Amino acid sequence: FLGGSSSEMRLSVRGGVLAFGLVLLAQPSQAATVCVCGAGGDDSRSKAAVTASASGRSCSAPWATIGRSAWGSENRNAPDRSEAAAPGDTVYACAGTYASALNTGTGRDYVLYNPVNSGSSASPIVFVADGAVAVRAPSWGGPVIGASGRNHVRWTGPFLIDETAILTAPDTGPVVFVNATGSGVDGVTIHGNGAPWADNHVGARFDSCDQCFVRNTRIDNFKSLQGATSRNGAGVMLYDSIQRKLMGLPDADRTQRDLRLWVWHLHQGHTARDAGADSRPLQPGPRHALVRRDRAAHDRRASLSERHPG
Repeated sequence: FLGGSSSEMRLSVRGGVLAFGLVLLAQPSQAATVCVCGAGGDDSRSKAAVTASASGRSCSAPWATIGRSAWGSENRNAPDRSEAAAPGDTVYACAGTYASALNTGTGRDYVLYNPVNSGSSASPIVFVADGAVAVRAPSWGGPVIGASGRNHVRWTGPFLIDETAILTAPDTGPVVFVNATGSGVDGVTIHGNGAPWADNHVGARFDSCDQCFVRNTRIDNFKSLQGATSRNGAGVMLYDSIQRKLMGLPDADRTQRDLRLWVWHLHQGHTARDAGADSRPLQPGPRHALVRRDRAAHDRRASLSERHPG
């Protein structure tokens, strides 16, 4: 170590002459704790200022909105990766209601609080509700939390995602993970608006995801029309997703008798219509894991295996 910096010594032979070199190695970025809080929050603060004020699960100088932590900017359309939550960072949202007036959602994959950065398997980006956190977006027009094209993004704790205060869109729901790995929700409540849509109406949708999860989460009141032109109402819907885990469903979900899991078997060369779907009730219990496994078969469809450990 020289001058407090990490370094590496290199020796090489060039033209019969021993050359001596010193190469400074880049320091890895440090995981940070950042906070958002409606009371006393200020989105104009730099990430450095928020991080420096952190103590445990709180900050004396927090941001005001979840969007500032996810986008690195007060403007969703002008994100700044260097100012946003980065791999290994934990974002604590203090208890309260966080409302967005944005109205530019464009449908099922357009997640309002989609992080501008991805985490990694060893250093995920984690959003934590530090107390009851209600998310509202009455004009948005799409899902509010999840991850679209981002990996290792986790939403944990008592987030309340209530569709009666969120404008979602047909063929989706308020929580969506698409083209993501190692991402999911844990301890969240997802409440539907009860509207019988003539299209997919889903609490949490996973589309082309790997190693994603739903843990300790209550999902209720998602419905669709039951007729010749109806689609599917489901608590959780999986499209082309593997190693999906559903764990720790609360016993309270026993009262939601029509809550179902839909799994579409979509593969290259198949349409949604000819691929077909499996539908089954979600059984509450200490652990319910469902894994979709591909198999070599003439119709190129998938098989499902369910595990109920213990």
